[in-house]
Amino acid sequence: MSPSGDMPSPEAREESFTLANIVPQDRDLNEHLWAGIEGAVRGLARRYGAVYVVTGQVFDRAAPLRLHDRVALPSAIYKAVLVPGVGAAAYLAPNAPGH
Repeated sequence: MSPSGDMPSPEAREESFTLANIVPQDRDLNEHLWAGIEGAVRGLARRYGAVYVVTGQVFDRAAPLRLHDRVALPSAIYKAVLVPGVGAAAYLAPNAPGH
């Protein structure tokens, strides 16, 4: 789940749109809150250099909703960030509109 905006070249950005690197994400979440979080992490990387990031999906339903009866939809998405010697933060966002 590496953001295309973090890729070093146009070719790498294009390659980031593989099924191995994407998750079905609510459009409102992706365009607003999540874009802000990703931008803030980029700013930390520019300011401090080394930043460690773990991003993933949460499936908290026994039977997750599915896109086209195939792709499981995560109920939430998270990002944990560590800036060595500075601090850490974690973000958990419901995969739903209005966040």
